[in-house]
Amino acid sequence: MSSTCLQPDYEQALRSHIGALRRKSLDEVQGRERACRETKLLRAEAERLGSEAQLQQAGLEAERREQHERRAQHEAAKAEVAAQKREGASRRIQIAALTDELVQLQSEAESAVRQAVSSARPGALARERAREAMLLAERNAREDLLRRLRAEAAQLSQELASLMDQSRLSPGRAFMVQLLAMLERLANDREVERRARDAERQAEELAALCQRQGQEHEAQMEQLEVDAKLAREAAVEQRKQAEEEAVAEEQELRERIKRNRRRAEKVEREAAEHQKAVHREEVQSIPPGVNPADLRPMKLHAEFPALESQIAAMTRMPALVRQPVPGLAH
Repeated sequence: MSSTCLQPDYEQALRSHIGALRRKSLDEVQGRERACRETKLLRAEAERLGSEAQLQQAGLEAERREQHERRAQHEAAKAEVAAQKREGASRRIQIAALTDELVQLQSEAESAVRQAVSSARPGALARERAREAMLLAERNAREDLLRRLRAEAAQLSQELASLMDQSRLSPGRAFMVQLLAMLERLANDREVERRARDAERQAEELAALCQRQGQEHEAQMEQLEVDAKLAREAAVEQRKQAEEEAVAEEQELRERIKRNRRRAEKVEREAAEHQKAVHREEVQSIPPGVNPADLRPMKLHAEFPALESQIAAMTRMPALVRQPVPGLAH
């Protein structure tokens, strides 16, 4: 009777236990499926994070290369600015040296011109005076000779007239000889007079030539003074032009230095802004609840194997094996 009463209770308990085991098995199957789905999601998320990390790593490498190039450009711009400063200093030194040399050459040219003019003028004046004195002496001598010849010609003319009168009164051989001698002498005197006139004409021509030479010499001296003045003016103009060119070159160098400095400052600002933008993007890409100091591109990539091992451990869950309940073998 007691065994008969206990039989339904045992069966009821056994059924309830089997139902609980079945529910537990279903829960475990659902949990395993849920774990598999979560594992797949985690694996996909890990792959996505890995690809994002690789993209971020490539972007960071590109940014590093770009920053390196900008830094190289900045260094090159600084070197160019320094070279231009050195070139400007060298140009200023050359301009100062050339200005001093130009002033020295101008003073030497002016002193040489003054010395040439001062040394040439007394000699030219002395030569002109000596030539004029010589011409005046020759002219006076020729005028004296001409006066003597004219006096002799007048005397011979008078003698000839007297001889002609005597020939009309007493013609004879001796008289004819005297007359011929007188005529020959008169012809000689006329020749001498002609030569004297030629000499006087030559003296006048020589005097005119000397006068022309003196005028030409004066014109040459004046032209020399004009040339010296023009040379001084040209030297002054050349010096002014050299100074203007030096000022223009210095201004151009200053402008180039300013442009290079502005370009270098712009490159620095762009590099700083780019660095800030990269930092902001890195901070914005960090998931919530993660410390930015603990996040490093290489560390995230290095943590992937540990995450993979955890996912693999979750997928290697032991299969649920139904153990036989004691007393229910049949």
